[in-house]
Amino acid sequence: MDREHRPSAEPLAWGVGLLVSGLAVMYAALAALAVLGPEWGEGIALFVVLGASAAIAGLCLTIVGIARLAMNVDLAALAALGVLAQAEHEAGAERRAESERAAEALERFRARAAEVPGGQPRDED
Repeated sequence: MDREHRPSAEPLAWGVGLLVSGLAVMYAALAALAVLGPEWGEGIALFVVLGASAAIAGLCLTIVGIARLAMNVDLAALAALGVLAQAEHEAGAERRAESERAAEALERFRARAAEVPGGQPRDED
């Protein structure tokens, strides 16, 4: 599955805005219905339905925004993991090269010590 970065701020902002405003309209219409009585029911019912629809759309957009945000966090973590793996690989290569240089220096030292009369190096391995 090829995932790519998708913006999450816009659906989150729209979703929260629609959710809050839709609930506000719906509850205001329900309060008006309770105060004014059933003779205003048809006009107020329209606002209840519109508010509930906006709240549902806002909830869906908020869920989409949260899902995108989580996917973007996963992608960022995956990218950071790749960078860390590359750095670890390079550090391992540097350690191996340093170890090889140290072994070569030890061999040169032993070869020079063997050339000196009576200068046999001690084995301290």
